[in-house]
Amino acid sequence: MKLGLKSRWNPRDMSRWSGGAVLAGAVVLGGIGPAGSALAQDRPQPESRPARREVPPAAKLPPVGPMPEGAALSLPVPEEHRKLGTVYWALPGRERQLFFVSDAPVEKMEGQSNAVIGYAVAGPKENPAALRAGKWAVRIDRVTTGIRKRDEHMLGSQWLDAGSHPEVTFSLREVADVRPVPRLSTAAEGTRSYMGTLVGELTMRGVTRPLSVKEATISFVPGVEAGDSGTRGDLMLIRGAFDVTLADYGIENDVIAVRQKIARVLRMELALFHSTVPPKEQPTPSVTPGGPVTPAGPSAPTGPGQPATPADPAKPSR
Repeated sequence: MKLGLKSRWNPRDMSRWSGGAVLAGAVVLGGIGPAGSALAQDRPQPESRPARREVPPAAKLPPVGPMPEGAALSLPVPEEHRKLGTVYWALPGRERQLFFVSDAPVEKMEGQSNAVIGYAVAGPKENPAALRAGKWAVRIDRVTTGIRKRDEHMLGSQWLDAGSHPEVTFSLREVADVRPVPRLSTAAEGTRSYMGTLVGELTMRGVTRPLSVKEATISFVPGVEAGDSGTRGDLMLIRGAFDVTLADYGIENDVIAVRQKIARVLRMELALFHSTVPPKEQPTPSVTPGGPVTPAGPSAPTGPGQPATPADPAKPSR
């Protein structure tokens, strides 16, 4: 999907996290001559440890698709938030917005969603990345790991308990330590990029805990008109990465602790496009089969369908 911009943003080129195989070494004991052999037999022998089997790659993720008919495309914006500044709405049903990895000893799992809805309120003109409010949500039944049976298990009470808590939400309190990133900004095209820490609360499975997304990037491109891009309005892109410890949200079971098929900590990456024009007023998007989300951290904004400019990797937030 081309945005028809000279400035380029791309939330589709996010590299996936991968893990390598770990091999156990063998300890060899020996002696010199008969005496040495006797000593070798007398001394305690270490337990033999079989080499760890290489973890197979994660299941292939399917292409992202449009939002289901009748699905909510946005969250209601409270009047007190509207009064704070310019509202930017997240654009679901287009490119991949959320990507996560479970890198457990026995199995690797990847997941994704392009069904994140929500909004953010820009800061003052001189510092728009100092967002004054924001909230995002994703329905758990619109997250996929590439295996339907596993997706169904994820909805159960042992995991995310979608029957009682169908959504995961993040409510923004502030963006701390905002600073411009001049090398990502283009004065001639009006593109401005910033870096900061998203500070707020993550609610999952009915449990709310504080969360900070460090080294997040927030970029703005003004005045996009619909055309081949299928997008209207001023645009904002929020990108970042963070870790989620499942036990913090009451998810503890034998699959994690004993069978070790799911990691205790999930790595989450996000790339959220927003527009000043709400989703319901946007042209019908032409969804492109999604590649991985672009790595969190500073990089030049690129348009969907266009290559990302290499950049320094972000430091993981814990």
